[in-house]
Amino acid sequence: MDHMLSSIKSFHELPDTTRMQHYSRDTSHGVAYYTNFDLYKCKEANWRDSLEIRLGPTPPEPKYVPEVCREALAEWDGEVVKLGEELMGMLCEGLGVERERLKEMSFFDTRYMSGHYYPYCPQPELTVGLKWHTDPVVLTVLLLNEVAGLQVKHGEDWIDVEPIPGGLIVNIGDILQVKHEIGKP
Repeated sequence: MDHMLSSIKSFHELPDTTRMQHYSRDTSHGVAYYTNFDLYKCKEANWRDSLEIRLGPTPPEPKYVPEVCREALAEWDGEVVKLGEELMGMLCEGLGVERERLKEMSFFDTRYMSGHYYPYCPQPELTVGLKWHTDPVVLTVLLLNEVAGLQVKHGEDWIDVEPIPGGLIVNIGDILQVKHEIGKP
């Protein structure tokens, strides 16, 4: 896990000219490096730089992956596949269905790694690191560093998540959420 964090940090610390060789919002190659991904769609600016790499079902050609991340990314993908399979198996058991059910439904084929960098902001009151959102997936696994800022919603309240370096946060995504409107005025 430390190797993955250090490789993402190394990427974001590369000279601008080197990082900009990867700058693109086009994800057709499986790799995109971008900033303010929804700049003209939201009232607030999402103040972050992001390196996003599609790991599955078809990983990108190595030439598109920043060299500083290649080795760590391969290790991370292997480990996150094992973790994801175990977590989804446990979810299935908890739901009372066959342990392999979510895997059979191809919910584990698509995997992305997103490595974010939140640069210094001279006017933080005008930005957010990332606005509130849900994840349109089965699971999101967050690898934490020492930077605070993650919050989760519980009822109507937002609760700070204290970062534990090297810790993992597992979020249940939209695909497993159940919401209904019965009885709502």
